[in-house]
Amino acid sequence: MTNVSDYLTLVEVAKRTGTSKVTARRYLDAGRFPNAKREDGRADGRWLISWEDVVASGLARKKLAGLLVAPEVRSTDALERSLESLARTVEIQAQTIDRLTAMVENLSRSGGGASHGS
Repeated sequence: MTNVSDYLTLVEVAKRTGTSKVTARRYLDAGRFPNAKREDGRADGRWLISWEDVVASGLARKKLAGLLVAPEVRSTDALERSLESLARTVEIQAQTIDRLTAMVENLSRSGGGASHGS
């Protein structure tokens, strides 16, 4: 069983993930923290969220992703250029996969394309 000390408040979730309390609250409201519970003995009914839920929700990866981006790519323009470049790369790879799939299908229909003399 998880101890209360293993749980974080919305403010703590926001700090640890590099997001805002509002974002953490949106995740809570969307049901992405299934093990969240209200803190007992508090009039404000503060929410407590397990770190496992934060990780499972993907919110923890947002901060990690931001840290992995090179500093020179952190500006909006540079980030947009990087995303466009990645999108082009993905498109080229998808086209290559489509061509290879068509080639394999053609080879399958023609019996492999190689003739074996008997």
